[in-house]
Amino acid sequence: MNGIVAAFGATGLYYAGFSIFKLAADRIEPLRANRLLRMALAILGNWVFLLGLTLVLGGLALQIVALSEVSLAIGVPIFMSGVIPLLLIALAFFGERLTGR
Repeated sequence: MNGIVAAFGATGLYYAGFSIFKLAADRIEPLRANRLLRMALAILGNWVFLLGLTLVLGGLALQIVALSEVSLAIGVPIFMSGVIPLLLIALAFFGERLTGR
């Protein structure tokens, strides 16, 4: 696999997974850290969260492939290029607001 294609694929999978994590967080009950077993069951029983986790882990696998084939000087800018589409997704679909802070 071409390292540059793997880097763009990793970026796409990461940010798609992060967007799905946001959807899962909106659907899950409020969690408390002092109830670890209940928190783990609520998270692992949420299929939307598991889908996001699968995408993020796929992105991690592609990132490992990309970093083994291209230099950091090429890979890191590609990985960071996904921040702008993620911002646009947050503004358009999740109602986030962009402020000066």
